[in-house]
Amino acid sequence: AIAPDFEGSEDYELVPGVVGLVQYAGFSAILTPSDLDIDLLSSERYTLGPSFSYRFERDDVENDQVDQLDDVDAALEAGVNFAINFASLLDDQDVLSLGVRFTQDLADGHGGFVALTSANYTFPMTDRLWLTGGLELTAVADDYADAYFGVSATEASRSGLSAYNAEGGLKDAKLSLRADYALNETWGVGAYVSYARLMGDFADSSIVEEAGSENQLFGFVGFRFSF
Repeated sequence: AIAPDFEGSEDYELVPGVVGLVQYAGFSAILTPSDLDIDLLSSERYTLGPSFSYRFERDDVENDQVDQLDDVDAALEAGVNFAINFASLLDDQDVLSLGVRFTQDLADGHGGFVALTSANYTFPMTDRLWLTGGLELTAVADDYADAYFGVSATEASRSGLSAYNAEGGLKDAKLSLRADYALNETWGVGAYVSYARLMGDFADSSIVEEAGSENQLFGFVGFRFSF
């Protein structure tokens, strides 16, 4: 995968990652490098269950000015996810999923909440190729905004960035596209790309305006093995 060096960065880094999907008796769990969402409802229409997220610490970043800011410890978030699924809208196998996800930091990272709303539409282009388009809106608490986008007077004098007091609210809007191609019943290849635009106080932060970018890209390619 390729991802920003830190949230709001204009520098990118290559990172390995593992994505997993476990399904059993109608229940499921989806694992990404930073998130775990569990569905405890044996229902095709609704999903509901606990969610967990791990946010890596911000330290030793590429940008010299941001590297002079106080380190942000890793965050461990826990909460809940819920979604409604609508099937067979334009095709016998397509699915539109509307979801919400809410987590709260339980560690010493940002100490706030993260609320996400999403809409994802999956459509079978062929028997082997599936495409999923998504839209996400993310809102965060004041504590999150201060931890990742705020700059204190002491940090400003040390880094050269302007002091900035960031407040919570709507953080970003994200568009994504995922493709999954089945080579056979066991193996497949996949790709994902997303574009997120930081908004409001987050785009106006000196971390973003003076040392980063409000445009955030992410992408990965990988192999899939099913058993």
